[in-house]
Amino acid sequence: MAGTAAWALEMDLRGATDRVTWCAWSPAGPRLALASADRTVRVWDVSIGCEVVKLEGHGGAVRSCAWNPDGTRLASASDDKTVRVWDVNSGRDGQTGCRVVAMLEGHDEGVTSCAWSPDGARLAFASRDETVRVWDANTRSEVAKLEAALHQRAERTVNDCAWSPDGMRIASSVADGTVRVWDVGTCREVAKLLAQVNCCAW
Repeated sequence: MAGTAAWALEMDLRGATDRVTWCAWSPAGPRLALASADRTVRVWDVSIGCEVVKLEGHGGAVRSCAWNPDGTRLASASDDKTVRVWDVNSGRDGQTGCRVVAMLEGHDEGVTSCAWSPDGARLAFASRDETVRVWDANTRSEVAKLEAALHQRAERTVNDCAWSPDGMRIASSVADGTVRVWDVGTCREVAKLLAQVNCCAW
């Protein structure tokens, strides 16, 4: 068709033994993190087409992963109700590392999504228990709990969460057919949009 761009497959990344659930580009270089239902996160250097790090330890499917703003930490959210924060150094100054520097707990159900604040100081994660929790990345303590009153159990899942560019608000997409916007400082819901979506982004 005239005027349409031709797309060509540049690379096919394989290795996961179950479906890939999420992918995230590093802001610090040509690295792509792939979360999988096989309980792993694999980091690829796409400049050479090679898997450079395999992160293991979750007790359930990994649903999401997110790099912090400087690309030194990778968070992973899992059905095992935890978020793990990894120090991923492979390909930097000849070092190889995949150390867990924090394991964040508190949810009653599996964690579906995780997102770093724009300044990298806080980490938000959404869950099937109808909440979004915000943790201080330095103290590793919960600083906010965003909870909507959802009456039907089938509608409790918060599918995704995303920070506003100024780090003041969080949007969350919920299985009840809404997107809710929260003031993180007050933990108050400031807007509710009717939209049946899985993901949200500012």
